[in-house]
Amino acid sequence: MSIFAEIKKHMKPVAPEIKTIARIADRRGNLSFIENDNPLPFAMERVYWINDVPGGACRYGRALRTQWEAVIALTGSLTVRTVSHNDGMRSFRLTNPDEALLLPPMTWREMTDFTTNAAALVIASGPFSESEYIREFPDFEKMTGNE
Repeated sequence: MSIFAEIKKHMKPVAPEIKTIARIADRRGNLSFIENDNPLPFAMERVYWINDVPGGACRYGRALRTQWEAVIALTGSLTVRTVSHNDGMRSFRLTNPDEALLLPPMTWREMTDFTTNAAALVIASGPFSESEYIREFPDFEKMTGNE
């Protein structure tokens, strides 16, 4: 058995989950922040945002091979539907900018049901690389053994 197979045998399965983001609230408004690896289990290497999505529209699915992501609804709300080998199919309604949906590698995700003027911030553990993306669900199923 290879060293990687041995390590994988002892690893706890990881599934998508909601993490609370630190918030300081006072009469002037709220200040929310993420620092280093708190509350994310990865170092931030890329940040991008999705906005001006027509109300009710869908951002089609995809998965990342090795990178982690966290999705935050900064304004408005959206639904993130996930499929993972460890957790099956789930749906998360993001409505609170103090919560991040943590997406481990090899998690299929679709963003749907955007409200008008919703904005989603996405934090990733690596830079953009087209080879990192799995863009077809049948390919994802083959790679995860969920055919």
